[in-house]
Amino acid sequence: MHVHGCRIVFLASDFLCASCQCSFLRATPDAVATNAREWALRLQFDVSTKSDEVLRKLVVAEHDRFFLRETAMRYADVQDYEKFCEILTEDCFSHQQAVEGLRHEQRHVLEPYVYNRFPCASEEYLFERSFGIRKMMCDGSLLWFAGPLEREAVPTSWKDYTGQPRYCSQELWLLRAWVVALGGLSKVETLVGTDARLIFHRTKSCWLVCITWSFSTSGSI
Repeated sequence: MHVHGCRIVFLASDFLCASCQCSFLRATPDAVATNAREWALRLQFDVSTKSDEVLRKLVVAEHDRFFLRETAMRYADVQDYEKFCEILTEDCFSHQQAVEGLRHEQRHVLEPYVYNRFPCASEEYLFERSFGIRKMMCDGSLLWFAGPLEREAVPTSWKDYTGQPRYCSQELWLLRAWVVALGGLSKVETLVGTDARLIFHRTKSCWLVCITWSFSTSGSI
């Protein structure tokens, strides 16, 4: 099962329809630059205050970012975790760079994520989805914002997740993204073998996932 890249990180390219995404992905950087204003309009970029030169740089940067995300997803398809991580740690996926060209009113159009802490509506916690990866410095460490991993297709309780929506270490963000890219927790277990289980080792900053062959699940990420 191929997982769409927007499940990992949203980009302006996700404003494009499926057909336009294919065309955008297949186009060369030179071709994209030549038609920068047309692509900028489709990508919901602010074309009213940007020069043609600036628009070309922004559109080509988004083209490169979109290509990199698709490449990362292909590495997930062949279970190459190191390459997957190498790509997603590129600076171009930061929130600041991902929204640089977007019109201001389009930067907050993503539907918020509903995290059900308990099985009742009053305990729902909504957090904003954003383009790119939100990051912040805390006590000298750079933290990345990650959503929880869902144990159920439609979570209705905190028990239906592992982890919580929060800022965490880069390592934990990548591990959560990796599980999503492979199709979820149950899919990861299937991929690594019948007797494989996820076990979790506590570190100073987060829970790290390790794949092993003979242990049962414990802990949370």
